[in-house]
Amino acid sequence: MASRIQWRAEDDDSQVQTTMRRGAVAADVKSRVGFGLRTRHERARLRRKFHNQLDWSNRTKTPFISTYGRERAALEEAGRRKRDGKKNVRVVKIDTYQADCRVEYRNVRKLAKALGYWIPDKAWRNSEFEYIFLRHIPASAIMEIIWV
Repeated sequence: MASRIQWRAEDDDSQVQTTMRRGAVAADVKSRVGFGLRTRHERARLRRKFHNQLDWSNRTKTPFISTYGRERAALEEAGRRKRDGKKNVRVVKIDTYQADCRVEYRNVRKLAKALGYWIPDKAWRNSEFEYIFLRHIPASAIMEIIWV
């Protein structure tokens, strides 16, 4: 079961910028993609977008927002970004139960398994507690932005 509290690490170079006023909005909100796997076409489209999300070198916009179900994982990711010289590194605390509208999210490893997708080695460690939200996280669910 997914953790009620989710954590997101981001910096000035992140495609998704979270604010207390707007929440978090994915870079691509127009894609016709969902987590449903009813048809082969839907599955292929989701798989392509999922691949783009997990390929860290790829700057293609996706309809996903990455989070972690463990605070420690987000803090470790924030620390890595800081060491890499990223600017304005922060961790966002998200309470999914406070969302004032429906949010959809899935565990990365479970979704990869359902899609028959191999997670690259460099992303494997982080994927254990990683979740991806579809399109948005409403401002009502953003509890705190912690500057690291």
